[in-house]
Amino acid sequence: MLRNIYSATYKFIELYNFNILNFIFIGFTVVIVIFGSLINIVETLLPDCLRQSFRYGKHCHKGPANALISMTEIPKSWFKHFYIFSFTWSLLALSLLLKGFIMNATAPELVLEFLDFVAGGQANRNVQVNSTSALVASVLLTIQCARRFYETNFVQIFSKNSKINWSHY
Repeated sequence: MLRNIYSATYKFIELYNFNILNFIFIGFTVVIVIFGSLINIVETLLPDCLRQSFRYGKHCHKGPANALISMTEIPKSWFKHFYIFSFTWSLLALSLLLKGFIMNATAPELVLEFLDFVAGGQANRNVQVNSTSALVASVLLTIQCARRFYETNFVQIFSKNSKINWSHY
């Protein structure tokens, strides 16, 4: 059953050149631009629930709390899990790139299938950057993830009362 759903979805991606990653990033960008603009331009006219769900930390909403939105808030300290995840995956990506760069090895089939699934299918697979640029970018991303991982786990002291909306998490 699950294999059939995957197969049908993959056929749709291949047929229509549907790039899931572009769709997600465009969606995030549109939501952030719309809500960010509303907060910056007409914040006082917006309902408290929108202000409470968008603002966090030292800029958090100071007015009356919406009970439903309060239920969707999590401790800000939980965000450290994001950097554990990102550091782990950036190290994995860097190791795959180094393996390809040094030993001219190809990526495992599972990685290629995943990339085809989220980025438009095998027919649309093409090289857009050279290997040196990809390696430099991966090294820099891994350093940034390692730095943020270290900061959030060993340097930063989170307030016990600081909350963020799950959508920020």
